Amino acid sequence: MANEKVNLEEMTQQEMSSYEGDLMGAILRAAEFKTDESEYRRIQIKRNGKVLFKFLIRPLTEEDLSKCRKKNTRVKQGRFGVDKEKLDGARYRSQIIYEATVPDDSTDGVKIWDYKREIIWSKLNVASGVDAIDAILKAGEKDMVVEAIENISGFQNDDNGVIEDIKKLIARGDGRLWLLHATLQLLHITPNEIAKMPRMERLFIFASVKAEIENRSRK
Repeated sequence: MANEKVNLEEMTQQEMSSYEGDLMGAILRAAEFKTDESEYRRIQIKRNGKVLFKFLIRPLTEEDLSKCRKKNTRVKQGRFGVDKEKLDGARYRSQIIYEATVPDDSTDGVKIWDYKREIIWSKLNVASGVDAIDAILKAGEKDMVVEAIENISGFQNDDNGVIEDIKKLIARGDGRLWLLHATLQLLHITPNEIAKMPRMERLFIFASVKAEIENRSRK
């Protein structure tokens, strides 16, 4: 039934009203994912076979993720006069975990990372719940939590497939992806930096990279 095509022209007025009502309700319910507890997931932090603590996470919106990135990105002057954005990857991931964590009654109605913060933050020597996450969770545990957040936020776990596809395109030795790859490896200029350059400057760098690779292949 889920894939059945709906013929609106053949519907009666009553059926149309029912269909529109169901559709509207479904759309509105879909928009409630941030506060819909059925979308939440409980995370367990276990070590040596023992559960140390649990907490709830919720799905994040694109705006949530954008804010997390912005809070942990610094802009500095890069080469060729192009502003370079530097993301603090470790803190960005902690920020994602913090934003997705749901306040809980078991932690006095606050996020677990802010629980008894006067005492816990002092002992951990941190100044925020985001920093507390870095002090409390191991790298692998952060990976597990971030992956769970991505899953309930609607992201598909096909990263490996995408990476393999890009590798195949690079391996062909031609095209824009190959040039971006070569520029990154030879000049350490990221695709994001390249995208912000004026067109003629970008083309000159690509031509220079190709010339250098051709010169090396002739030696």
